[in-house]
Amino acid sequence: MTPVSLTNLHKTYDGTTPVLDGISLEIAAGELFFLLGGSGCGKTTLLRLVAGFLAPDAGGISFGGVDITKQPTERRDIGMVFQNYALWPHLSVAENVSFGLEVRRVPSSERAQRLEEALALVELSGYGERRIGELSGGQQQRVALARAIIVRPKVLLLDEPLSNLDARLRATMRQEIRRVCKAAGVTAIYVTHDQAEALSTADRIALMVAGRIEQVGTPRELYDRPRTEAVARFLGDANVLSVSDAARLTPGAGELSLGRSCLRPERIRFAAAATVGSIAARIVSGSYQGDRAVWTVAVGDLHLTVVESAPPVRNPGEAVFLTIDPADLVPLT
Repeated sequence: MTPVSLTNLHKTYDGTTPVLDGISLEIAAGELFFLLGGSGCGKTTLLRLVAGFLAPDAGGISFGGVDITKQPTERRDIGMVFQNYALWPHLSVAENVSFGLEVRRVPSSERAQRLEEALALVELSGYGERRIGELSGGQQQRVALARAIIVRPKVLLLDEPLSNLDARLRATMRQEIRRVCKAAGVTAIYVTHDQAEALSTADRIALMVAGRIEQVGTPRELYDRPRTEAVARFLGDANVLSVSDAARLTPGAGELSLGRSCLRPERIRFAAAATVGSIAARIVSGSYQGDRAVWTVAVGDLHLTVVESAPPVRNPGEAVFLTIDPADLVPLT
């Protein structure tokens, strides 16, 4: 397994506007590492630098301690899974998957063994003779993954690999990709804009904003302890509170932070009745979503988002009481 090091990477397309502005990351061997962010944040450009499709204006890239910054793509020993799969429809599943081995002149006997192993790994044993057009979207994605894994790359790069699948299939394929990457023992860098994809699949995440790394950590670290408002708002819903608002919601708790704080909507609880420390509020509006409801509640002139599991019927204007643990307010820089 191969660690990846990115050091102070800079990139512009017009010579003036930075697309990447000093990116440094250490990705551990065998890690499933996500680059997460909105459109234009630089995540795809960063992946293309790692792949060798683009050259950085400054900075370095190394695989396993070896500088590969100036190496061409074909010498970097990478595998790639693209958004559109990039499969050849005129070839069979077996021919698509084993193509990289043919290019590398792997002996036919070894090719057959590795093909069998790769198809088994993605749970497509017996599909070798099928044409791509005979497969579902999820099966095509598995073929693309098998094709990337079969060459035993040092680093696997995945560029929005699930964006063409429907929501239900995406949820299934997230865990399949994680299972395959871990079974193959490969270091993987995965680009996505989908927060659920990143939170449910990654070992660690780098959240990117405007060409910079906003925060790096495990999914739980980024969600539970965001450092900035940008991280708090990108990963799920967030109530961002001023010092005075936080003090109103947690009377008697003292000074909670020197600036704004984040309060996740699911951390706010409804109380059955007024209790010590509870806060009087009223329902403004709500969105029923089956297993949960997302409410807008008002505490005086302050509006909060509250997520409630197994929600009862609540009506606009209804008086309610809220409880908030001061420990759930996370200071933001």
